[in-house]
Amino acid sequence: AMSVVSGSFNLFGYDGQGFTYFVLGGAPLRRVLTGKALAPLLYLLPLMIGFTLVESLIRDAPLSSVLPAILAGACVIALGVGVGSAASVLNPSDQSRVGQRRGSFLKVFAWFMAFFTVAGIGGGIWWVAAHFTSSLVAGVVMLVVTVLVARAILTWSGRRLEADPYVIIRKLDPRTA
Repeated sequence: AMSVVSGSFNLFGYDGQGFTYFVLGGAPLRRVLTGKALAPLLYLLPLMIGFTLVESLIRDAPLSSVLPAILAGACVIALGVGVGSAASVLNPSDQSRVGQRRGSFLKVFAWFMAFFTVAGIGGGIWWVAAHFTSSLVAGVVMLVVTVLVARAILTWSGRRLEADPYVIIRKLDPRTA
């Protein structure tokens, strides 16, 4: 979850003045956001699977618990894609220049807590559902639901970004605004 927060939140934070070039160059901002949101999956999914497999070997966990654990990790990562895209559009902050990080701790903490609250609610739903079915079936259902929720949030974030990209420009590059 910590890797998700660091890799998926504030997607435009290191673009700084470069975000202005996206807008002025006519880049399809929804696609830019989607690409930036999905890029961390290239390292987050293998990292999570590797950690899960190593932990299961260390703990001598039964094989039947490994797949639900991987599904749980995939749910957290998928949720991070959605919440991270919303955080990036609603509350970007310039991390590319020294001195531009004022108040970023509280912003990151607030999004971090929102992310963990939603993940906790999803975990609770999974736990209840697993009492009625197997944890594997509950995990597959929760992964599908989480991916759909993440897609909806990503779509909403992309629409909002395209509707008014200048809000982000003002936060990332005040000199241009």
